Amino acid sequence: MNEGWCAGDYLVIYSDAEVELSSDRYGIRDMLPGFRIVGLLSGDDFIMRNSAGAVFKVPTVPCVPEHLESFSLPPADELVTDERFGGKIKW
Repeated sequence: MNEGWCAGDYLVIYSDAEVELSSDRYGIRDMLPGFRIVGLLSGDDFIMRNSAGAVFKVPTVPCVPEHLESFSLPPADELVTDERFGGKIKW
């Protein structure tokens, strides 16, 4: 897991090993078939990747296809860590 601030948003980006686990735990396969969760955006949105590799954000509630919006993941080295928030996300 990599996390930190970027352009005023706090991002949590899951490692490859965490993507499948997170997608299962959040029930993403049922809500958005063909998508996997790759992270969280400021606690309000999921960051998703489809089977073609395109990245989107979608509100956690409601997590429906109508609310998918294209999103660009920042490079990992642009995330500014913040000890106040690091490791606080619970599944």
